[in-house]
Amino acid sequence: MPARTKRSGRLAKRKLSKSRFKFGKSLILLLTIFLVLVGLLFAFFFKTSFWGRGERLGLAYTTTTGDIAVSNFDPKLMVISTIIIPKDTEVEVSRSLGKWRIGALYQLGENEKLGGVLLSETITRYLKMPAEAWTSGDAPLTSWLEPIRTNLSLSDRISISIFSLVARPGSQTTIEAVSAGYLKKSRLSDGKLGYVRALETLPFEISTVFADPDISREGLRIEIENRTGSKGIASKLGEIVEVMGAKIFSLEVGEKDDSDCSIFGKRSITRNRLSKIFSCKTYEKSKEQGNFDLIIQIGTGFARRY
Repeated sequence: MPARTKRSGRLAKRKLSKSRFKFGKSLILLLTIFLVLVGLLFAFFFKTSFWGRGERLGLAYTTTTGDIAVSNFDPKLMVISTIIIPKDTEVEVSRSLGKWRIGALYQLGENEKLGGVLLSETITRYLKMPAEAWTSGDAPLTSWLEPIRTNLSLSDRISISIFSLVARPGSQTTIEAVSAGYLKKSRLSDGKLGYVRALETLPFEISTVFADPDISREGLRIEIENRTGSKGIASKLGEIVEVMGAKIFSLEVGEKDDSDCSIFGKRSITRNRLSKIFSCKTYEKSKEQGNFDLIIQIGTGFARRY
């Protein structure tokens, strides 16, 4: 074989070897980038916001008929309890936005740049049904793939969808707020017929849905320190806390300030759920707490959104 042909063959082999080496490096680089992106997406989408550690979850959403539902998920007892509130129920809306039919609250929240927060806040505050999560529809109960607006993470939605499928049919109950005697038919502010609250406190049939056995078992001594300058807010807040199974041992009035909501105390199921439901910052127990396990401190910032 001529020398020139041999040299050409060697050069071709070298080029092929270099080409394969470059291709291998590029493939490894692309694979690394892909794995990093998958990791980032997994960390972003699969973080949990509410659902975790075996705790309960209160979820407010709009049903296909336009009514409002509040579902309480209990992962320990594998129970889903849902309260149905007719869309023509008149409620006093949080953030001093007046009286509205509850079926219009989600859209009102959108208009106010609050999304479903306004719905969950109003249900918690006015109807005394603790709900920390919200969605624009009932998709989390059926399919996590459906596009909705929500404060739940993708992981939360998947967990709820799976839980809704595996929970036994006999463990899923629905309670009509009207049939339970909590709401009654009446003429509303706009002169048309609808529903209004018939009772100041939740009837037993509904209150048992929101009573959390884990919170009751912890039995923490709780104080509410009111720095809002308004007397009624602390007692109304206390009513909701007690619906959940906790006990308020003291209502104190502090110097008025512009703070929002802070909870001081050791980490617990009670502290965790209260912080989510009322959007409070949490801090470890301080020496000033005395005999109280938790101190809920509220200021004028809280009063403006409550």
